[in-house]
Amino acid sequence: MLAGLSCHADAPRVWCWSAPEGPSSDHPSLTALINFWIAPTADPQSTADQVCNDILARGLGEGDVAITILNYGRGTLVGNPLDAMVGTGLPDHLNRGTPWTASGVAVMTGWTDAFVTRYQQRQALHDVPAPTRFHMDSELRLPALCYLPNIGDCWGTAPLQVFEAMMADPRWATEPLAMNPGGTPTMRTMAELYAAAGSPAHDATVPRDHPTNRTWSAWWDAIMRESVEGAFDQAFYSRVRAAWPAVKSSEFAQTMRLDGGLEPDGTRREYTDFEWWNEGWMRSSWVGRGDLQAPAFYVFGETFVDLAQPFMDEQMRLHRANLDACLHSFGGADPATITPWVTLPGIALPFGESPPTNRAYSDAEFLRIMALLRSRSIDEFMVWPSAPIGTWTSVAESIDAVWTPAITSVEVLSGSAPTNAASRLLRADRVTCAVTADAGGIDLIVHAIAQEPDECQDRGVLWLAVESITPGRATTHLALRDQDGSWQNVGAISSDAGRSSTAWFGPIDAPMLVAPSGEVALRITTVGVSAAEFDLVQIVHAPSWTSAGSSSVPCGCVADLNGNGSVDGVDLGVVLSNWASSGQQGTIVGDLNGDGTVSGADLGLLLSAWGLCAQ
Repeated sequence: MLAGLSCHADAPRVWCWSAPEGPSSDHPSLTALINFWIAPTADPQSTADQVCNDILARGLGEGDVAITILNYGRGTLVGNPLDAMVGTGLPDHLNRGTPWTASGVAVMTGWTDAFVTRYQQRQALHDVPAPTRFHMDSELRLPALCYLPNIGDCWGTAPLQVFEAMMADPRWATEPLAMNPGGTPTMRTMAELYAAAGSPAHDATVPRDHPTNRTWSAWWDAIMRESVEGAFDQAFYSRVRAAWPAVKSSEFAQTMRLDGGLEPDGTRREYTDFEWWNEGWMRSSWVGRGDLQAPAFYVFGETFVDLAQPFMDEQMRLHRANLDACLHSFGGADPATITPWVTLPGIALPFGESPPTNRAYSDAEFLRIMALLRSRSIDEFMVWPSAPIGTWTSVAESIDAVWTPAITSVEVLSGSAPTNAASRLLRADRVTCAVTADAGGIDLIVHAIAQEPDECQDRGVLWLAVESITPGRATTHLALRDQDGSWQNVGAISSDAGRSSTAWFGPIDAPMLVAPSGEVALRITTVGVSAAEFDLVQIVHAPSWTSAGSSSVPCGCVADLNGNGSVDGVDLGVVLSNWASSGQQGTIVGDLNGDGTVSGADLGLLLSAWGLCAQ
């Protein structure tokens, strides 16, 4: 039985912190943000002119204008001196670290209105296209506008001291905050919010990560984020939405709608913030007011992960939980309303504390994040920060490797599957491909086109991602069909009763597994169960990636290890510096022939390719 027709996702819209360099600058998915920083005293009309001039200089059209304003509202919307507490004995920056923003909202509403008016004037005068996105990056963390890595005043005893001073302030029971519980805008005072939460216990003599304060800390984090979002909505989101009804807005790692409910695996729909990199216990839920949810896919610190497990498996577990919390809260969200921020490969962020260490995602690890986004039908996201040509090459190839493959049909050899199994398998949003077993168990073949036929079809690697749920303990076996018609085992997934199990397999050498037409066949076999559900069948093909697991190079230029478009002394240095290195095939930089070691054979390949690369 064949189920389903062609199911090929469109290429994603990727907003870039800086303009991509090299050949990737022409990639259809990649568009640079209009990205600028403003001082608290910035003139709104001049700022609008700066934005419009940039748009015109770059020749952007309708739908291509995404604007990021850094520093919007820092010390003006939130932390405005006119909203500060007085007579507390606290330092000035802590006196300004409250969610009370009546004066700040008034100031920044005027700023936004002036910005909008000038922008619309430029639209009329110079045919400037309307903005389509405001992906903001203000990071208004309280109580002291904390910003990674200087987040000390967000922890320790400072937040508790601010809180106790707030309780003695006249505004505690009089100034309402713009909150959004359950997605219903409402005004509540701090006194009302604290009482509604059951007045969680706190002790200002010990840090907020002390066990005594952890319930209070999660509540405080949620209230601070939701109140800041309320102020942002009053001063910005609602103003630009009124000016341009089609525009959609978000704030980095702040605009999310999380209900704190239970997930099928027993976890809660909360957010694990990478910025609390050394506070792995911390999770919270709140309801933002932007149009687009904007979780951050950055490196989580070691306090969040099980150090006995592979680094990237643990990172993906946390990213998947954050993304699913955004997708499934309050009955479910349209994936088109979720636009994550993703760090580019090679960007190191804090990971360890004793001793201090940093960690970056490799090209192959970035590929896994791309596969997760596609599996959840996330087709719009941002990448940060700037990068050299080689990194942009990797980003473009990762996008192509993930979004090019298309599941075409599902062939059921044993069992019974729905007619739309192909489209269900491609997504992992709990619309699963349910298969009922017959006497022979469950046995199905997923047919896909892995790539468009080109000169790279005999190179590169395959990656597979699969999620499975079975009613009882079971093992699911995966195999790929080679060009001789034989099935080559790839691996197996062990699952517990009713619990989702996720596995990522690769890199798998593509030669002999991808047909000249670009077709690939994946066989999924489960025995001993009456039924099973499969999701996230991602068949990822990186056709132009060499065996140097963390590098990507242009097709036809296997020896260009740094991706600069030529084979030269830099590439020779890489091979020589890794001379005699050995390991699993596909993991050693400089192993050009993929035999698992760097040797004379690789040196010969490099020297024979010396000079400019054939594109």
